Amino acid sequence: MTRDNYGRAFWALCIGRLSNQIGAFTLTFLTLLMIQRGHLSVPQAGLVMAAFSLATFPSRLLGGRLADSWSQRGSVILGLLLTSAAQLALFAVTSTAALVGAAILLGLAFEIYEPGSAALVERTTTAANRSGGYSLLSVFIQIGSVMTGLLAVALVGFGVRWLFLADASSSLLGAAVIAVAGGPARDRASRSRREGGAKPRFLDSRLLVLTLLACLFTSCYFTVMSVLPLTMTLAHVAPQGIGVVVTVGSLISIGLVPIMLRAKKGRSDRKVLSWAYVVMGLGFVLTGMSRSLPEFVGAAVVWGTGEILAFGCAQAIASMVIPAENMASGMAFYGLSWSVGGIVAPLAGTLLLAHVGPGWTWAAFGLTLVALGPITRIVARRISAGAEGEPGLATTAVGGSGVMPKDHQRLRLQAVVVDGRYPS
Repeated sequence: MTRDNYGRAFWALCIGRLSNQIGAFTLTFLTLLMIQRGHLSVPQAGLVMAAFSLATFPSRLLGGRLADSWSQRGSVILGLLLTSAAQLALFAVTSTAALVGAAILLGLAFEIYEPGSAALVERTTTAANRSGGYSLLSVFIQIGSVMTGLLAVALVGFGVRWLFLADASSSLLGAAVIAVAGGPARDRASRSRREGGAKPRFLDSRLLVLTLLACLFTSCYFTVMSVLPLTMTLAHVAPQGIGVVVTVGSLISIGLVPIMLRAKKGRSDRKVLSWAYVVMGLGFVLTGMSRSLPEFVGAAVVWGTGEILAFGCAQAIASMVIPAENMASGMAFYGLSWSVGGIVAPLAGTLLLAHVGPGWTWAAFGLTLVALGPITRIVARRISAGAEGEPGLATTAVGGSGVMPKDHQRLRLQAVVVDGRYPS
């Protein structure tokens, strides 16, 4: 794998996650399934969704532990298989208790593959192209999300339960792709254990600070899901317009990714992340000012462009402070910010929307992102300086083309020549 290219294992992960994401529309219909097939009331179905969300917390932590103590690739495959099994149960069972149990099991399985995926990106990339790798994985997932809507429209006429069968099939397909083309089963984590690797020590003050900043970011980001539909409704945009905004905005942003990645070369991740937050914040402010469908689409292109860059750079920065042998556990902890944001955004967003209106609501979240840019840049610069030369951690400047110690460069070069992989 060269500085600018990605290996087969990386592309297998991307294609596998794309395959899984194509069927990931069932969560939208889980409440409806509980009401129609489980004969629950609306509040009861809401409690089931709350139980599902709570189950994703231990699911992500379990995934990190499995990836570090067993296998990164194996944990991704296991997570996809367990997700598929829970989806099949939701398709097949008929009793209320069984449906509720299957929904909770789905939550327990749903995030197992995420930490392993993040660790595999770190394992199959170099410091120079790592943030690009995370961004590309995000793009594949977004492409799957776009295809998801089309498949849901095609299948929903057959009944809600058939959507869960399609999702189970897509998870199985994703697991098969990663199993067949995902590279060697024995990864760096297992080699570190056999060589007397260090005990888990991923959680330190640097990762904690980065995770808190990520919680602030996700609390802003999830307003797209919780506040955007309400904002467009208040602007008297037809309900179909919500899907148009998300789809068109995603497609245009995805098309801009190759240009953005080329423009990013030679620039540190902390600098790019800072500007990505500013671009997202500007898009949010424009969303609050929008009054028509074209205006909402234009705003979505702006914040969508910043979003893709932010995902890759933020994860690359977080991976820098985590020891290689504990990469999945550390990324699992960092990923809890998404669960936090998923809880905070709808509560804060709807409260602001009700009291100050859409313009000020989006301005508040947008200005928070704008302020988060320079704050994150300062924090990342200090973390980068503190991590340089520390054993077990990345020693380059965050995501840029920083200089590694010569011994480390020699070991990496030797590993490429011998087996195409990188040492811890």
